[in-house]
Amino acid sequence: MSEKRRLYLIRHGEVDYFDADGKPVDPRAATLNDKGVAQAGALASLLVGAGVERAFCSGVARARRTAALALPGKTILDDPDFREIKAGRLRDIPPERRHEALACGFDAAAAPDAAFAGGEHFAAFERRVLDALDRALASDWTRAALVAHDAVNRAILAWALGADRSAWAGLEQDPGCLNVVDIEFADGRPVRRFVKLLNFTPLDAAKALSLDTSLERAFRPFL
Repeated sequence: MSEKRRLYLIRHGEVDYFDADGKPVDPRAATLNDKGVAQAGALASLLVGAGVERAFCSGVARARRTAALALPGKTILDDPDFREIKAGRLRDIPPERRHEALACGFDAAAAPDAAFAGGEHFAAFERRVLDALDRALASDWTRAALVAHDAVNRAILAWALGADRSAWAGLEQDPGCLNVVDIEFADGRPVRRFVKLLNFTPLDAAKALSLDTSLERAFRPFL
């Protein structure tokens, strides 16, 4: 007999990845800016009555803060394997390659031995994220939330769609967005997946505020 579960897949709220002088901020310490706090609050209003029983996050400051605001009163379980893909040293990227390496960084995700901006290899990253997802799915819940990161969400959404890494570049994940993935289980294993909602941003539902991609916005001061 089959059963269905629902995963509310959230990207953390907006963060300033560069300081006022245009220098990169350590992403491990970066936390939400004022807009990111507002985005997390809007998610909290959206998720009232959603019946979330369990909440997961990467444990990184920006994800933890989003989870605390969006899911007040919930115990948040950290799994560091849900952390964001790691770029190489930005200063090592020649200026003429920055747009390709950063703003278009997911375009090469399916290429053999490809890495994000000279850092973590896409295949290894995908494996650790999907292994973490397997652990989350093995626990006992019907409706859960995962507060994670741009590339993490893309990897999970591609899995839900039955797609390979070539789909990542087209699966935009704006700050503070909500996705809904339903998973059907048979004999304790996921057998069918359904993406019910994709990249919904409650403070900009019509996506009217910007034509930039999420990577263009994140790395704009460096491009």
